[in-house]
Amino acid sequence: MLPVTKSSIGIVQYPCKLGQRKDGVDQTPDRLLESISAIVQKESKNVRIYDSHKIRNLNRVQDDSHNEKHVFEANLALRELVFRSLHENDKTLNIGGDHSMGLGTLSAFLTAYPKDSLVIWIDAHADLNTRASSPSGNFHGMPLSFILGIDKDNAFPMTVHLNHQHLAYIGIRDLDPFEIETIAKLNIRTVTPAQLTTDSEFNVREFVKNFIGEGKTVHISWDVDSTDPSTEITSTGTTADGGIKCSHVKELIKAVTEHNTLVSLDVTELNLSLGANEEELRRSLDLTLDVIKFFIDC
Repeated sequence: MLPVTKSSIGIVQYPCKLGQRKDGVDQTPDRLLESISAIVQKESKNVRIYDSHKIRNLNRVQDDSHNEKHVFEANLALRELVFRSLHENDKTLNIGGDHSMGLGTLSAFLTAYPKDSLVIWIDAHADLNTRASSPSGNFHGMPLSFILGIDKDNAFPMTVHLNHQHLAYIGIRDLDPFEIETIAKLNIRTVTPAQLTTDSEFNVREFVKNFIGEGKTVHISWDVDSTDPSTEITSTGTTADGGIKCSHVKELIKAVTEHNTLVSLDVTELNLSLGANEEELRRSLDLTLDVIKFFIDC
């Protein structure tokens, strides 16, 4: 195991569309990595890149059938990479790929930090469906059901599940009936786009302080479709009207790091093959990179 250095960053790739996506979301992580590498080289960061031939091979053989075996195998490989990075680096950046990657990244985080750990899920969608409840059968809409222990499978064993009281949703607005019912039943904390964009009485720092407190270990999973496609990131295949700003994501990152330890960030669902024009593609990439750089520097 490599020694931890003061400014060590681990970058883990999940170049996958195993959640049954049929677009170019699996090509974006490599393009992101190129841009991120250029950024960190200028800042004298000690960077370790974690990639998996197994994940790439599974992505190549994935067909249009809903083959959960491939999803589980890829995320077991991802879990190993993320767990290693969490122990070898101060911060870990996980770039995907679709949000089925949450299976691997969150299970690694919970294994590494089973106590005093919290998760902030920034997304337009709750990603809380089970295989039985999902209207589409797409695994990128299911990771949290496994992480919370609502759905289970021996093919993806977990020794630690996330306590629902340690989960907060930011930006959700496009939910299925099962997800609405489950969030209400478990009383999972949520922050809507309206609270962030129009409610003058809502304060991000106060919310983070009340939800997290101090001295906790935190993982943020950011799906770029959480943002408003009319003004922010349009290069994603699962847009929903309304949404938050990338500046809100940065504000949340800053608030978390003030009194807690933010050890890892997922960046997922960016798809640079989508966009009405070159200007939208450039804006989507630049805004995403701006949030990533903020996380690295914060």
